[in-house]
Amino acid sequence: MASKTTSYGLNKHSPQDFYDVNARNENWDKIDTELKKNANAVSERVKTTELAAEVKKVVKEGSLTAADLGAEKAGAAAEVEKKVDALGAGDVGADPTGAATDAVSTHNATADAHSTLFSKKQDKIKGKKGKYLGFTATDTVGEVDAPASGGSRITLTFASDFVGQAWTLSGGGETYTGTVDSSLTATVSVLGIGTTYTLSAAIGGVTYTAEVTTKDYYTALEVTLYNSHVFGVCWDTSNSSTALTRLTRSTDRTGW
Repeated sequence: MASKTTSYGLNKHSPQDFYDVNARNENWDKIDTELKKNANAVSERVKTTELAAEVKKVVKEGSLTAADLGAEKAGAAAEVEKKVDALGAGDVGADPTGAATDAVSTHNATADAHSTLFSKKQDKIKGKKGKYLGFTATDTVGEVDAPASGGSRITLTFASDFVGQAWTLSGGGETYTGTVDSSLTATVSVLGIGTTYTLSAAIGGVTYTAEVTTKDYYTALEVTLYNSHVFGVCWDTSNSSTALTRLTRSTDRTGW
């Protein structure tokens, strides 16, 4: 017994049915009609290249909006623009009254503006000479004790005749004393900045002195104390200059 297909109603025959040419032709006509419909539907669609061209054209003309692409709700951008336009200078932390501008102008026109501000801070820092400035507590600046080994280290060197003699190094309110031993050297740590220290020692009732000045920062220095006096000059015949040059221990030919 003949039957029909589900989608297009094509004729289906059973094995016992006689061949019917009309039924076969009817099937071919239905198939031909459906294929044509599909072909027409495809041709009516815009090709990929044409679609791309159309999109570019719309974007360039400006008729394509964010809302068309689902990027925003209709009118949302316009609402934001209105709110931005309504903002005042004060709303964004600006200086609508000009107070800050006036203060800056006054500061720039004052010659001692920076020194005045610095002095105000300096007035709050108190301490005694010979002390260090440091933190007395968390975030609190104040006077702290200088370490015993702090400051500039000065190496004292003595001529051999000073062995056994007392020496004194003084300057900036500081005084250090000692006795010259067989090493002919001593080391002292001083706290003065840009301070002149005088080293002195006596032999046979005659006091000899030498000076050394510390720098603007702590560093290592040295000073040598001699007990010699120069009463003449050493003429260098190989030097055509008539200027006199003070002799030092390293330049004196006689090795005084």
